[in-house]
Amino acid sequence: MLTELQRRKMTRLFNVFDANHNGFIEEQDYLRIAQNFARLRGLSPGSTGYQKLQAKFSFVWEYIQKFGDPDHDEFVSLPEFLVYAESVLEGQYAAVEGSTGSFLFELIDTDGDGQITQDEFRLFYQAYGIDVALVEDIFARLDLNADSVISADEFAQLGYDFHYSDDPDCPANWFFGPY
Repeated sequence: MLTELQRRKMTRLFNVFDANHNGFIEEQDYLRIAQNFARLRGLSPGSTGYQKLQAKFSFVWEYIQKFGDPDHDEFVSLPEFLVYAESVLEGQYAAVEGSTGSFLFELIDTDGDGQITQDEFRLFYQAYGIDVALVEDIFARLDLNADSVISADEFAQLGYDFHYSDDPDCPANWFFGPY
């Protein structure tokens, strides 16, 4: 069962995924986020990079829909998402986070150097529609060793802690902004 803190973080995550703010996660939300990333990365519609990006986001949507949309109406409500999140945390985290976590890291690491800078993190917030005014403060919280970058190892730890930590002071709680 999700703790109250986990419920708050998962609700925040739901709201980030709900790009059109209609109270549901749907395929169009994922496609909009993919389009935002493509635009910010200078990928033109129809290009190979654009198509790969859309395919990845479509895959993530299909997974969430498969396991988080029990009535198969192509809309994932907040209650459905919380049940889905709980099931992931109770046994599927490694499988889900392994593929989506590495995808997200590669997506944010725009220059492919294996590190996420504050500017790259800002693009991530822009693409997901998160207030970029928060980037400096939140990036500083997430940079666990204060070296001005987030490494792949730090990122993996942040992903795990975001999902599992019930410590209100855990820096990873802030990954997707205020919760």
